[in-house]
Amino acid sequence: MISNEEEEEAEARTSSNKKAPLPPGSLGLPLLGETLEFLRLTQADKSAEFLNPRVAKYGQFMTAPIVFRRFLVSNLVQLFGPNSLMNKTGEQYKYAHHIFTSFFGPDGLQSFMPRMEKMVRDHFVKFWEGKFEIMVFAIIKQFTFALAADLFFSITEGPQFWSFEHDLFTLLQGIGLPPIDFPGTSYHNAKLSCDRILCTLDTIISQRCKVNDSYSKLFPFFEDESLLTGFRECVKEFEYEGYTIPKGWRLFWHLGRSHMSPQFFPNPERFDPDWFEGLGLPLFTYMPFGGGPQICLGMEFARTKMVVFLHHLVLNYEWSMVNPNEGVVRNPLPVFQKGLPLKIKISKFLWDKCLLGLTNNNLLEISFRYPS
Repeated sequence: MISNEEEEEAEARTSSNKKAPLPPGSLGLPLLGETLEFLRLTQADKSAEFLNPRVAKYGQFMTAPIVFRRFLVSNLVQLFGPNSLMNKTGEQYKYAHHIFTSFFGPDGLQSFMPRMEKMVRDHFVKFWEGKFEIMVFAIIKQFTFALAADLFFSITEGPQFWSFEHDLFTLLQGIGLPPIDFPGTSYHNAKLSCDRILCTLDTIISQRCKVNDSYSKLFPFFEDESLLTGFRECVKEFEYEGYTIPKGWRLFWHLGRSHMSPQFFPNPERFDPDWFEGLGLPLFTYMPFGGGPQICLGMEFARTKMVVFLHHLVLNYEWSMVNPNEGVVRNPLPVFQKGLPLKIKISKFLWDKCLLGLTNNNLLEISFRYPS
């Protein structure tokens, strides 16, 4: 799907007849295009209801004048600066990718493992042990931030930690909103938070450079930068699938539609681990971390973190959802409507070890009672 300005489309449609036609689509309402309907369905996590009828009418490749997408790109550029990593292409991006790979590659992950393991164990002791019901979304979000802050910047719980966490979540709430920069608006608050985050990172990296010069390579990407990626802008006109894509158009691949395709995921509303058995899925079918040369730089770190966390979760606990039909909304990021409360209890496997006196008391107190 492509987001474009109406003026650019009108000019492009009347240009040279030698060019291939523009992708089909609808202009929607004046100025707003199809923005309102897209926002309404996306916030309700029902973007498929927006896309499916248009795909049926126009095909997999189409135009959709969505003002919100132009705002989003402008928003991110204004928040993080015109030279941010999301705007780098070609050799500039390759160089940045190489620099960050040294931190997220196999050697970097191996050095993180002992600390990561300890933090996961401490998390379960602090937030899960002795509890019978917990609000999972909030505590896992906090754990994810705490782990990254500790491993990458040596920021542990304290005034700097809480300030950094508050600024980061405030920043995330401002992404995707129109860049209305007035005091009190979410965008204005996000912009202030971004400035404080960059100032904090600048101070931390400066201190690290005195000990390890390799951190100096990160300076160009933290002085006015972010690792966040956005919708891609066409930097040179080209043809694709028999259509002309003009320079300046924004390209938007809706991953949600790929991930919910019955062609690759039968009964996509219900998770089935068999989808990933055997040879797995075709290339570029399941892409939670994106794909191609600009795939998420932290992909392997995220996978490693999830594997370690799930290992301890499955080994030590059993759980069930308090609200089995709890929905998801986007504001602008996906969140559980009620915070994903879970009922938890010590696993039967670990309980049997407790009875045998084999449990490691540093991981879980034997006094924890196993509910019937």
